[in-house]
Amino acid sequence: LQDGPASDHGVLATVEDITVAKRREQELREGEARYHSLFDRSLDMVLLTDLTGMIVEANPAAVRALGYPLDQLVAFPIWQHLPEEERDVAIEILAAVIHTAALPRPVELRFLRADSAELPVEIKASLIHRDERPVGIEIVARDITERRQREQEGERAVTRLRKALNATVAAMAAAIRMRDPYTANHQLRVATVARALAQEMGLPDD
Repeated sequence: LQDGPASDHGVLATVEDITVAKRREQELREGEARYHSLFDRSLDMVLLTDLTGMIVEANPAAVRALGYPLDQLVAFPIWQHLPEEERDVAIEILAAVIHTAALPRPVELRFLRADSAELPVEIKASLIHRDERPVGIEIVARDITERRQREQEGERAVTRLRKALNATVAAMAAAIRMRDPYTANHQLRVATVARALAQEMGLPDD
């Protein structure tokens, strides 16, 4: 029996398919795991900074190459690990990355190691996004010490070759002067005129 007017009672239920959301969450976790695996195993130095340039994370390669304990690396802005004459360049690079999302080409800089030695590197930098918002900067630095050494060795080899060629030419000229002074002096005059013309035309000395 029921006193009073009859009333209907019911439950309103809403069912939402969260399969897609769960799949995206799983893909995000897997992507982060893959990134951290590459981050830890990378042979290049990888430094993560916030948008102000403060280092928030560094991979093992960066710790080994720079010689700082991890807690000393992340305690300073990145330009503190550069020579003074390159700190303004680093600040400009960070500003450019924030403005354009990534450096258009690699840039060469020098890091300061814990022992005060300079380490030449080639860096790439790009923005880190989270939920479609920029939250930091990823800096990948490659040690180019061996490449610099090869370039310097090549320059020294070219210098030695030029000196050897100049000595050979001088010896040949001396031999010609001994055999035929007129011809030798004529060649020297021609060489002098040719050099003057080259300078007037703006040609390089070599």
